[in-house]
Amino acid sequence: MLLKWINSKTNTTTLYKKVKIKFLDKFVRKQREENNNEVYETNISGVRKIFKALKENKVVCLAPDQVPQRGMGEYIKFFNHDAYTTTLAASMVYKTRKPAVFICINSFENNKLGISIRPSKNNIYDDSEHKLSINQSIEDLIKINPKDYSWEYKRFRRSPSGIDPYENT
Repeated sequence: MLLKWINSKTNTTTLYKKVKIKFLDKFVRKQREENNNEVYETNISGVRKIFKALKENKVVCLAPDQVPQRGMGEYIKFFNHDAYTTTLAASMVYKTRKPAVFICINSFENNKLGISIRPSKNNIYDDSEHKLSINQSIEDLIKINPKDYSWEYKRFRRSPSGIDPYENT
């Protein structure tokens, strides 16, 4: 829903994970490509296209809170817990020095939805902090209304120590 809104405001370049059901995959891809938006599969070729789009000052949309494939992420602090985190967005912003904003949909009083937009933290351009910066920015958005976040994401289930972060909560 959020990507659909952004795509209605500006042309974007995005990655997407292919849907296994062929007719559903066609539908998703068609929806995301409306109005000349560019969509690339989540693979090395797609990452190259995203990187090129960033260097050309195009609007790129990535979901930095999604679960990376095994071996494609790192354990980085998230609300003071190690969470398996994608490093793609942080690395691209750091390397290109392009501005980044974080956007989410929040529910508010009277069952109204709103879009929250926040600029990235300045440490996203710091070599030793750019990966942590992504999680800190996501934390800030979650703090707006914690019940809106999808806490069931698998990134929390892949603890480096094998401890379930949901235990005793």
